[in-house]
Amino acid sequence: MVRWKELEILEMTWKPDSFVEVLEQIRMNCPNFMGLHICGFFDEEDAQAIVRCLPRLKILVMSGSFVRRRDLMVILDGCKELEVLDVSMCRGFDADSEIVQKASRIRRFECGDSKMESNHTSTMICSLHVF
Repeated sequence: MVRWKELEILEMTWKPDSFVEVLEQIRMNCPNFMGLHICGFFDEEDAQAIVRCLPRLKILVMSGSFVRRRDLMVILDGCKELEVLDVSMCRGFDADSEIVQKASRIRRFECGDSKMESNHTSTMICSLHVF
């Protein structure tokens, strides 16, 4: 991980089982880290790890993922320096007025085609966007 010290943006096609451990390594070894592009099923532990390990995150792209409303709120509350948040085409939440209000400080917030579905086994559409 020592070679990761210059890492600023990480793009992963799919969230690995070791996601929390990867974030811990980034926290300890990547002082200039600013962007994460990733897709998958995100739970409370993942949201808390993003906030704990990457509080100065500028770019977070989770398009096509499954993320519950409460977990998205944890990220919105904890990552105060976000400039780009893409949760478009996600399942697990509707972009209600509270979410939109919390995200209003973010320069580029994308949540189109996200919808409430409680079943995370529905099809996820994972794609990476370059910002």
